Amino acid sequence: MTQTVLLIHTPATYVPDFTLAGATPLPEVFASKIKALAVPIYLSVADDSLRQRLAALLPDAKLLPIQSEIAAIRALFAESNTQHIAVCGGVFPLLDTELTHKLYSIHTEYRADITYGENLPPGIAPHIVSRDLLESLEIMEATDAEVAAVGLRPFVEKNINQFHAEVHYQEPDLRVLRLDFSLATKRSLTKTAALLPHLPTGQGYAALKPAIEAHPEILVTFPSYVELEFVSTAEHVSYFSPLKAIEQPRYLLSAAHFEKVISYIATGFGDTSVCASGLGEPLEHPDAVSYLTRLLENIDVRYVFIETNGVHLDKLWPLATHSQAQKLRVIVMLNSLERYTDYSGAPLITLDRVKANVQSFTGALAAAGRNAQELVYLQALKVVENETEIDALYALAEDLGASFLLQKYNRYAGLLPERRVSDMTPLERYSCWHLRRDLFIRANGDVAFCKQTVDQNKNSARGNLDKDSLTEIWRKQRADFVANFRGQYPAHLPCASCDEYFTFNY
Repeated sequence: MTQTVLLIHTPATYVPDFTLAGATPLPEVFASKIKALAVPIYLSVADDSLRQRLAALLPDAKLLPIQSEIAAIRALFAESNTQHIAVCGGVFPLLDTELTHKLYSIHTEYRADITYGENLPPGIAPHIVSRDLLESLEIMEATDAEVAAVGLRPFVEKNINQFHAEVHYQEPDLRVLRLDFSLATKRSLTKTAALLPHLPTGQGYAALKPAIEAHPEILVTFPSYVELEFVSTAEHVSYFSPLKAIEQPRYLLSAAHFEKVISYIATGFGDTSVCASGLGEPLEHPDAVSYLTRLLENIDVRYVFIETNGVHLDKLWPLATHSQAQKLRVIVMLNSLERYTDYSGAPLITLDRVKANVQSFTGALAAAGRNAQELVYLQALKVVENETEIDALYALAEDLGASFLLQKYNRYAGLLPERRVSDMTPLERYSCWHLRRDLFIRANGDVAFCKQTVDQNKNSARGNLDKDSLTEIWRKQRADFVANFRGQYPAHLPCASCDEYFTFNY
């Protein structure tokens, strides 16, 4: 790798907590692999503690000022003998040095502006840039501020036709697992530390798949998405709701149960999203705004989703000016204009109220300086009943200042009749995202096996918040995920026939 240097660059937000790794020496493993590349090393690391630790492990490395990635690259190319820069955006204990050399060979052979692994998880190999990249940026008149705002590689991917990019594909393709080994988050660090001891010494990326297949429990860390049912029923029951097929008492999520959920989330990684949804209408809960405000103000909650029929959306107006309103994601379910009453279960006059509520809320967000189209969505199910109305619903969302979502129809594993316009189920089955990432907590405190097991008469709950800890419940769910990963589905539950396993919640 002649005339090449390696840049380790991390932004101010990159502050890995290595105590989560236990005794696993992640920076030391990374440093040993970096040394094996035998190229000059530069550090532009914002976190002082990490910078000092890497400098001690890599005594020959040169320190650069704390700056953006593109600024650091410009500074390095200012040195006359530097032609190529390999960039590691973090600490990469699983760095594959052989694969890095392969990317470098591709990069230099084809004289690319930038080269990277298309399907490689972050943390496996650096991306490599050449001097020509700067010329391409100048030709497209891109400013450094634009590039710095999203990062160099994402900027290139967004404007791929403006660059000579060599995008390498490497088997095995693990993208379906959405892995990240860059240690950019506590979740990434925890998984990396758990996986590293199971990788044979000297083997790189190819060893990941068999290691994960032998230890799928590594994929399950802490819930990333908690669906919290504020109310078990609704005044207006949708034509597409399981409440059309089952009867259940009206429960309201208690303050005691809400506090238990908040306390549990505090033990996680600070990136858990919470969705006020379930089978009922969350905004019919008398404490809905109080609960939502608590969630917005909670530093351990990433996003706060609200799935509502929009009838009581006016209750949320005070949240439009909240300092944490950017965490909101309000989803108003509207499946038809022509047959609004039939499909929403509400009188036709309610439609005007819903429209006015959405428009007022998006207007309030805009007046507070928020981008309402990032925070408010009209959502329609992709079903045969409304197939001819999708364009009209999309146009309405735009008129009201919101965005539009087309949602996959959920049959609840056969509880509801088939209504899908098209079957999006993958040709090859893989493990369930919901068992791996989600908790579904009912209004009465039951923690469901998953969202498909909503019929409380069948007693499929994992436990109840009155008597069971969420820590223990999650441990049981982890074991169920491992069985699911291996294709072992329980006979008394609908896993084998479920077509929701591939849907992903943020």
